[in-house]
Amino acid sequence: MPPPLPDELVEEVLLRFPPENPAGLVRAALVCRRWRRLVSDPGFRRRFRKFHRRPPMLGMLCNAYDYLKRFHFARFIPMTGSCSRRTDFEGLRVLDARHGRVLVRRGRGSVLAVWNSITNEVRELPFPQESNHWTAAVLCSAAASACDHLDCHHLPYLVVFVCSKYDRETFVYTYSSDAAAWTQQRYLVKSWMGSALVGNALYFGDLIRGTALKYNWELRRTSLIRLPSLSPDSLLTTTEDGGLGLVTRHVSKLYVWSRKDTHEVDNNAIWERRVIELNTVFPVNVIVKTLYLVGSADGIGTIFMRTGDEVYAIDLKTCKVKKVFEGRSTHSVVAYMSFCTPQHWEALVQVRDQVRVAQVHDKLKVHQ
Repeated sequence: MPPPLPDELVEEVLLRFPPENPAGLVRAALVCRRWRRLVSDPGFRRRFRKFHRRPPMLGMLCNAYDYLKRFHFARFIPMTGSCSRRTDFEGLRVLDARHGRVLVRRGRGSVLAVWNSITNEVRELPFPQESNHWTAAVLCSAAASACDHLDCHHLPYLVVFVCSKYDRETFVYTYSSDAAAWTQQRYLVKSWMGSALVGNALYFGDLIRGTALKYNWELRRTSLIRLPSLSPDSLLTTTEDGGLGLVTRHVSKLYVWSRKDTHEVDNNAIWERRVIELNTVFPVNVIVKTLYLVGSADGIGTIFMRTGDEVYAIDLKTCKVKKVFEGRSTHSVVAYMSFCTPQHWEALVQVRDQVRVAQVHDKLKVHQ
Protein backbone atom coordinates (compact mmCIF):
# COMPACT_ATOMS: atom_id res chain seq x y z
CA MET A 1 0.00 0.00 0.00
CA PRO A 2 1.48 3.38 -0.96
CA PRO A 3 2.20 5.80 1.91
CA PRO A 4 -0.49 8.42 2.63
CA LEU A 5 -0.12 11.87 1.11
CA PRO A 6 1.52 14.40 3.41
CA ASP A 7 -0.78 16.90 5.09
CA GLU A 8 0.54 19.75 2.91
CA LEU A 9 -0.60 18.05 -0.31
CA VAL A 10 -3.97 17.03 1.11
CA GLU A 11 -4.56 20.62 2.21
CA GLU A 12 -3.67 21.93 -1.25
CA VAL A 13 -6.37 19.66 -2.66
CA LEU A 14 -8.95 20.69 -0.05
CA LEU A 15 -8.23 24.38 -0.65
CA ARG A 16 -9.47 23.95 -4.22
CA PHE A 17 -12.89 22.67 -3.21
CA PRO A 18 -15.52 25.06 -4.64
CA PRO A 19 -16.73 27.41 -1.86
CA GLU A 20 -20.26 27.51 -3.30
CA ASN A 21 -20.63 23.81 -2.36
CA PRO A 22 -19.87 23.69 1.41
CA ALA A 23 -21.07 20.08 1.65
CA GLY A 24 -17.87 19.08 -0.15
CA LEU A 25 -15.82 19.96 2.93
CA VAL A 26 -18.27 18.06 5.11
CA ARG A 27 -17.78 14.93 2.99
CA ALA A 28 -14.01 15.42 3.09
CA ALA A 29 -14.11 15.60 6.89
CA LEU A 30 -15.96 12.30 6.97
CA VAL A 31 -13.15 10.49 5.14
CA CYS A 32 -10.91 10.10 8.18
CA ARG A 33 -9.83 11.81 11.39
CA ARG A 34 -6.77 13.33 9.75
CA TRP A 35 -8.82 15.06 7.07
CA ARG A 36 -11.32 16.20 9.70
CA ARG A 37 -8.45 17.77 11.67
CA LEU A 38 -7.18 19.57 8.57
CA VAL A 39 -10.60 20.97 7.63
CA SER A 40 -11.34 22.07 11.21
CA ASP A 41 -8.05 23.91 11.66
CA PRO A 42 -8.43 27.75 11.91
CA GLY A 43 -5.37 28.18 9.70
CA PHE A 44 -7.07 26.17 6.92
CA ARG A 45 -10.16 28.38 7.10
CA ARG A 46 -8.03 31.51 6.69
CA ARG A 47 -6.13 30.04 3.75
CA PHE A 48 -9.38 28.80 2.16
CA ARG A 49 -10.90 32.30 2.23
CA LYS A 50 -7.68 33.90 1.02
CA PHE A 51 -7.35 31.39 -1.83
CA HIS A 52 -10.87 32.00 -3.16
CA ARG A 53 -10.98 35.71 -2.22
CA ARG A 54 -14.63 36.35 -3.09
CA PRO A 55 -17.40 34.83 -0.94
CA PRO A 56 -19.85 32.73 -2.97
CA MET A 57 -23.58 33.38 -3.12
CA LEU A 58 -25.02 30.58 -1.00
CA GLY A 59 -28.58 31.73 -1.38
CA MET A 60 -30.97 34.63 -1.65
CA LEU A 61 -33.45 36.16 0.77
CA CYS A 62 -36.72 37.07 -0.93
CA ASN A 63 -39.16 39.57 0.56
CA ALA A 64 -42.76 38.71 -0.28
CA TYR A 65 -46.34 39.29 0.83
CA ASP A 66 -49.06 36.73 1.46
CA TYR A 67 -52.25 38.37 0.22
CA LEU A 68 -54.50 35.69 1.75
CA LYS A 69 -53.05 35.84 5.26
CA ARG A 70 -52.09 39.52 4.91
CA PHE A 71 -48.56 39.42 6.28
CA HIS A 72 -45.07 40.07 4.99
CA PHE A 73 -42.49 37.30 5.13
CA ALA A 74 -38.93 36.61 4.03
CA ARG A 75 -37.94 33.34 2.37
CA PHE A 76 -34.43 31.91 2.16
CA ILE A 77 -33.81 30.26 -1.21
CA PRO A 78 -30.61 28.14 -1.37
CA MET A 79 -28.59 28.50 -4.57
CA THR A 80 -26.87 25.14 -4.09
CA GLY A 81 -28.35 21.78 -3.25
CA SER A 82 -25.97 21.39 -0.31
CA CYS A 83 -27.06 24.61 1.39
CA SER A 84 -29.85 24.88 3.93
CA ARG A 85 -33.43 24.16 3.02
CA ARG A 86 -35.99 26.77 2.00
CA THR A 87 -37.25 28.51 5.10
CA ASP A 88 -39.91 31.18 5.65
CA PHE A 89 -39.57 33.94 8.27
CA GLU A 90 -43.02 35.34 9.02
CA GLY A 91 -43.23 39.04 9.85
CA LEU A 92 -39.65 39.77 8.74
CA ARG A 93 -38.42 41.95 5.92
CA VAL A 94 -34.77 41.59 4.85
CA LEU A 95 -33.12 44.95 4.17
CA ASP A 96 -29.48 44.09 3.50
CA ALA A 97 -26.86 41.36 3.87
CA ARG A 98 -23.13 41.97 3.93
CA HIS A 99 -19.94 40.79 5.68
CA GLY A 100 -21.58 37.83 7.43
CA ARG A 101 -24.56 39.79 8.77
CA VAL A 102 -28.20 40.18 7.75
CA LEU A 103 -30.23 43.32 8.52
CA VAL A 104 -33.99 42.81 8.93
CA ARG A 105 -37.08 44.75 9.99
CA ARG A 106 -39.37 42.87 12.35
CA GLY A 107 -43.14 43.08 12.00
CA ARG A 108 -44.83 46.42 11.43
CA GLY A 109 -43.11 48.03 14.39
CA SER A 110 -40.10 50.29 14.41
CA VAL A 111 -37.54 47.60 15.18
CA LEU A 112 -34.45 46.62 13.23
CA ALA A 113 -32.46 43.46 13.96
CA VAL A 114 -28.93 42.45 12.97
CA TRP A 115 -28.32 38.71 12.68
CA ASN A 116 -24.76 37.44 12.67
CA SER A 117 -25.15 34.38 10.47
CA ILE A 118 -21.87 32.85 11.71
CA THR A 119 -22.34 33.15 15.48
CA ASN A 120 -26.18 33.04 15.34
CA GLU A 121 -26.33 36.22 17.45
CA VAL A 122 -29.30 38.60 17.03
CA ARG A 123 -29.27 42.22 18.21
CA GLU A 124 -32.30 44.49 18.03
CA LEU A 125 -32.03 48.22 17.29
CA PRO A 126 -34.76 50.86 17.56
CA PHE A 127 -35.51 53.00 14.53
CA PRO A 128 -33.60 56.27 14.93
CA GLN A 129 -36.50 58.18 13.36
CA GLU A 130 -39.90 57.45 11.86
CA SER A 131 -40.10 58.28 8.16
CA ASN A 132 -42.18 57.66 5.06
CA HIS A 133 -39.05 57.16 2.88
CA TRP A 134 -36.07 55.25 4.23
CA THR A 135 -33.46 52.60 3.48
CA ALA A 136 -30.69 50.93 5.48
CA ALA A 137 -27.50 48.89 5.07
CA VAL A 138 -25.18 46.84 7.30
CA LEU A 139 -21.42 46.42 6.95
CA CYS A 140 -18.17 45.77 8.79
CA SER A 141 -16.96 48.95 10.49
CA ALA A 142 -13.30 48.38 9.57
CA ALA A 143 -11.96 50.46 6.68
CA ALA A 144 -11.36 48.70 3.38
CA SER A 145 -7.61 49.22 3.82
CA ALA A 146 -7.69 47.50 7.22
CA CYS A 147 -9.92 44.49 6.46
CA ASP A 148 -10.36 42.21 3.46
CA HIS A 149 -13.90 41.34 4.67
CA LEU A 150 -13.32 37.63 4.16
CA ASP A 151 -13.81 36.68 7.82
CA CYS A 152 -14.85 39.79 9.74
CA HIS A 153 -18.07 38.62 11.39
CA HIS A 154 -16.35 38.94 14.80
CA LEU A 155 -15.45 42.61 14.23
CA PRO A 156 -17.65 45.62 15.11
CA TYR A 157 -20.22 46.62 12.51
CA LEU A 158 -22.18 49.65 11.35
CA VAL A 159 -25.80 50.11 10.35
CA VAL A 160 -26.41 53.11 8.09
CA PHE A 161 -30.03 54.35 8.09
CA VAL A 162 -31.04 57.01 5.55
CA CYS A 163 -34.49 58.59 5.71
CA SER A 164 -36.50 61.63 4.65
CA LYS A 165 -39.86 63.06 5.71
CA TYR A 166 -42.27 64.12 3.00
CA ASP A 167 -39.41 64.76 0.53
CA ARG A 168 -37.88 67.38 2.77
CA GLU A 169 -34.61 67.24 4.65
CA THR A 170 -32.83 63.88 4.70
CA PHE A 171 -31.14 62.38 7.75
CA VAL A 172 -28.24 59.93 7.73
CA TYR A 173 -27.96 57.93 10.95
CA THR A 174 -25.08 55.59 11.75
CA TYR A 175 -25.29 52.90 14.40
CA SER A 176 -22.01 51.57 15.79
CA SER A 177 -22.08 48.20 17.54
CA ASP A 178 -19.15 49.38 19.68
CA ALA A 179 -20.97 52.45 20.98
CA ALA A 180 -24.45 50.85 20.76
CA ALA A 181 -25.81 54.25 19.75
CA TRP A 182 -26.92 56.25 16.72
CA THR A 183 -25.20 59.37 15.37
CA GLN A 184 -26.94 61.80 13.01
CA GLN A 185 -26.13 63.84 9.88
CA ARG A 186 -28.35 65.80 7.48
CA TYR A 187 -28.52 65.95 3.71
CA LEU A 188 -31.09 66.38 0.93
CA VAL A 189 -32.14 63.28 -1.00
CA LYS A 190 -35.66 62.24 -1.98
CA SER A 191 -36.22 58.68 -3.17
CA TRP A 192 -34.26 55.44 -2.77
CA MET A 193 -33.28 52.56 -5.05
CA GLY A 194 -30.97 50.36 -3.01
CA SER A 195 -27.36 50.68 -1.89
CA ALA A 196 -23.91 49.65 -3.12
CA LEU A 197 -20.62 49.36 -1.23
CA VAL A 198 -17.44 50.60 -2.95
CA GLY A 199 -14.32 50.78 -0.80
CA ASN A 200 -15.12 52.89 2.25
CA ALA A 201 -18.24 54.44 0.74
CA LEU A 202 -21.89 53.43 0.67
CA TYR A 203 -23.97 54.75 -2.23
CA PHE A 204 -27.74 55.28 -1.97
CA GLY A 205 -29.48 56.08 -5.24
CA ASP A 206 -31.94 58.99 -5.54
CA LEU A 207 -34.39 58.02 -8.27
CA ILE A 208 -36.07 61.43 -8.50
CA ARG A 209 -32.99 63.61 -8.90
CA GLY A 210 -30.82 61.13 -10.83
CA THR A 211 -28.06 61.30 -8.21
CA ALA A 212 -26.58 59.08 -5.53
CA LEU A 213 -25.74 59.96 -1.96
CA LYS A 214 -22.14 58.92 -1.28
CA TYR A 215 -21.51 58.29 2.41
CA ASN A 216 -17.93 57.65 3.52
CA TRP A 217 -18.42 56.05 6.93
CA GLU A 218 -14.71 56.20 7.79
CA LEU A 219 -14.62 60.00 7.36
CA ARG A 220 -18.32 60.47 8.27
CA ARG A 221 -18.68 62.59 5.14
CA THR A 222 -21.52 62.81 2.62
CA SER A 223 -21.64 64.08 -0.95
CA LEU A 224 -23.77 63.79 -4.09
CA ILE A 225 -22.70 62.31 -7.43
CA ARG A 226 -24.55 62.41 -10.73
CA LEU A 227 -25.74 59.14 -12.24
CA PRO A 228 -25.48 58.74 -16.04
CA SER A 229 -29.07 57.69 -16.70
CA LEU A 230 -32.11 56.50 -14.84
CA SER A 231 -35.49 54.92 -15.49
CA PRO A 232 -38.26 54.04 -13.04
CA ASP A 233 -36.70 50.57 -12.91
CA SER A 234 -33.11 51.09 -11.71
CA LEU A 235 -30.74 49.80 -9.05
CA LEU A 236 -27.20 50.41 -7.86
CA THR A 237 -24.73 47.55 -7.59
CA THR A 238 -21.06 46.79 -7.06
CA THR A 239 -19.22 45.61 -10.16
CA GLU A 240 -16.91 42.59 -10.33
CA ASP A 241 -13.84 44.84 -10.10
CA GLY A 242 -15.21 46.52 -6.97
CA GLY A 243 -16.45 49.71 -8.63
CA LEU A 244 -19.84 51.39 -8.68
CA GLY A 245 -22.38 49.99 -11.12
CA LEU A 246 -25.86 50.96 -12.24
CA VAL A 247 -28.45 48.78 -13.98
CA THR A 248 -31.55 50.25 -15.61
CA ARG A 249 -34.33 48.63 -17.64
CA HIS A 250 -36.31 50.33 -20.38
CA VAL A 251 -38.95 48.22 -22.15
CA SER A 252 -36.95 45.21 -23.48
CA LYS A 253 -33.42 46.56 -22.99
CA LEU A 254 -31.15 46.32 -19.98
CA TYR A 255 -28.54 49.07 -19.66
CA VAL A 256 -25.49 48.10 -17.59
CA TRP A 257 -23.31 51.04 -16.48
CA SER A 258 -19.93 50.87 -14.74
CA ARG A 259 -18.14 53.86 -13.24
CA LYS A 260 -14.43 54.11 -13.98
CA ASP A 261 -12.12 55.51 -11.33
CA THR A 262 -10.14 58.31 -12.96
CA HIS A 263 -9.08 59.92 -9.65
CA GLU A 264 -11.06 62.96 -10.68
CA VAL A 265 -13.82 64.77 -8.83
CA ASP A 266 -16.85 62.48 -8.33
CA ASN A 267 -19.03 64.20 -10.91
CA ASN A 268 -16.32 64.11 -13.59
CA ALA A 269 -15.93 60.33 -13.50
CA ILE A 270 -16.37 58.32 -16.71
CA TRP A 271 -19.25 55.86 -17.08
CA GLU A 272 -19.18 52.99 -19.56
CA ARG A 273 -22.42 51.48 -20.87
CA ARG A 274 -23.37 48.07 -22.19
CA VAL A 275 -26.78 47.11 -23.61
CA ILE A 276 -28.39 43.67 -23.19
CA GLU A 277 -31.39 42.77 -25.34
CA LEU A 278 -33.67 40.88 -22.96
CA ASN A 279 -35.48 39.17 -25.83
CA THR A 280 -32.27 37.39 -26.81
CA VAL A 281 -31.39 36.00 -23.36
CA PHE A 282 -34.75 35.06 -21.81
CA PRO A 283 -36.84 32.01 -22.76
CA VAL A 284 -39.42 32.70 -25.45
CA ASN A 285 -42.31 32.17 -23.03
CA VAL A 286 -41.21 35.13 -20.87
CA ILE A 287 -42.77 38.50 -21.72
CA VAL A 288 -39.72 40.70 -21.18
CA LYS A 289 -41.74 43.93 -20.97
CA THR A 290 -43.20 42.66 -17.70
CA LEU A 291 -39.77 42.06 -16.13
CA TYR A 292 -38.45 44.41 -13.48
CA LEU A 293 -35.37 44.58 -11.28
CA VAL A 294 -35.67 43.25 -7.72
CA GLY A 295 -32.07 42.93 -6.51
CA SER A 296 -28.40 42.24 -7.19
CA ALA A 297 -25.43 40.32 -5.77
CA ASP A 298 -22.55 42.71 -5.14
CA GLY A 299 -19.24 41.98 -6.78
CA ILE A 300 -20.18 38.92 -8.84
CA GLY A 301 -22.11 40.54 -11.71
CA THR A 302 -25.49 38.94 -10.96
CA ILE A 303 -28.86 40.69 -10.85
CA PHE A 304 -32.38 39.42 -10.18
CA MET A 305 -35.50 40.19 -12.23
CA ARG A 306 -39.08 39.21 -11.60
CA THR A 307 -42.14 38.65 -13.74
CA GLY A 308 -45.32 37.42 -12.10
CA ASP A 309 -44.26 34.89 -9.45
CA GLU A 310 -41.02 33.93 -11.22
CA VAL A 311 -37.59 35.27 -10.22
CA TYR A 312 -34.63 34.98 -12.59
CA ALA A 313 -30.90 35.45 -11.97
CA ILE A 314 -28.93 37.03 -14.81
CA ASP A 315 -25.15 36.79 -15.14
CA LEU A 316 -24.25 40.17 -16.62
CA LYS A 317 -20.94 38.86 -17.96
CA THR A 318 -22.19 35.81 -19.83
CA CYS A 319 -25.84 36.93 -20.21
CA LYS A 320 -26.96 33.50 -18.97
CA VAL A 321 -30.41 33.44 -17.36
CA LYS A 322 -31.58 30.97 -14.72
CA LYS A 323 -34.96 30.75 -13.02
CA VAL A 324 -34.18 30.60 -9.30
CA PHE A 325 -37.61 30.81 -7.72
CA GLU A 326 -41.28 30.40 -8.52
CA GLY A 327 -44.01 31.04 -5.98
CA ARG A 328 -45.83 33.74 -4.13
CA SER A 329 -45.28 37.41 -4.98
CA THR A 330 -41.70 38.57 -4.41
CA HIS A 331 -40.98 42.29 -4.42
CA SER A 332 -37.25 42.36 -3.56
CA VAL A 333 -34.26 40.02 -3.30
CA VAL A 334 -31.17 40.28 -1.08
CA ALA A 335 -28.24 38.02 -1.99
CA TYR A 336 -26.67 36.06 0.87
CA MET A 337 -22.92 35.77 0.25
CA SER A 338 -20.57 34.07 2.69
CA PHE A 339 -17.92 31.43 3.07
CA CYS A 340 -19.14 28.31 4.83
CA THR A 341 -16.02 26.77 6.38
CA PRO A 342 -17.09 25.19 9.72
CA GLN A 343 -14.97 26.04 12.75
CA HIS A 344 -15.12 22.62 14.45
CA TRP A 345 -16.68 19.23 14.06
CA GLU A 346 -19.94 20.21 15.73
CA ALA A 347 -20.33 22.99 13.13
CA LEU A 348 -19.68 20.48 10.38
CA VAL A 349 -22.54 18.37 11.69
CA GLN A 350 -24.77 21.48 11.78
CA VAL A 351 -24.08 22.21 8.14
CA ARG A 352 -24.56 18.56 7.19
CA ASP A 353 -27.91 18.41 8.99
CA GLN A 354 -28.98 21.77 7.56
CA VAL A 355 -30.28 23.34 10.76
CA ARG A 356 -28.70 26.81 10.81
CA VAL A 357 -31.54 28.78 9.24
CA ALA A 358 -34.22 26.99 11.26
CA GLN A 359 -32.41 27.90 14.50
CA VAL A 360 -32.25 31.57 13.57
CA HIS A 361 -35.93 31.50 12.60
CA ASP A 362 -36.91 30.17 16.03
CA LYS A 363 -34.71 32.72 17.76
CA LEU A 364 -36.17 35.67 15.90
CA LYS A 365 -39.75 34.47 16.50
CA VAL A 366 -39.15 34.65 20.25
CA HIS A 367 -38.99 38.44 19.92
CA GLN A 368 -42.24 38.72 17.97
